[in-house]
Amino acid sequence: MTAGLFTGVVFLWLIVAGIVLGVVYECGLVLRSLTGFNLVVTIIVDCIVFTFAGVCFFFTVYCVNDGIIALYEFVGFAIGFALERLSIGKMLANTLLFVYNIVTRVTRFFKKRSRVYRFITR
Repeated sequence: MTAGLFTGVVFLWLIVAGIVLGVVYECGLVLRSLTGFNLVVTIIVDCIVFTFAGVCFFFTVYCVNDGIIALYEFVGFAIGFALERLSIGKMLANTLLFVYNIVTRVTRFFKKRSRVYRFITR
């Protein structure tokens, strides 16, 4: 494999890693919005997401490029993140909120009809 082709493969892998990070970040945003943007939850979610971002980036660089860090790798990671945010970010957030609402409604339905729940709340 030539050096130029290998560089392109590394770049594409980092774009994919950036997209994965964008999906994780979107899940964090949905979690924060569900808690009303609570300061403690925001700090915890941001710490988890940015720790995951660092681990994801360095793991991808280590596995794909033998740990050699170059500027184009940061650019590829940022492009992948931006692609996710601009293309499927809003759709993913709406889907996650939709699933959350369905689970909440089903839980409430069974909670209202449960004899145990009625016994406990008397």
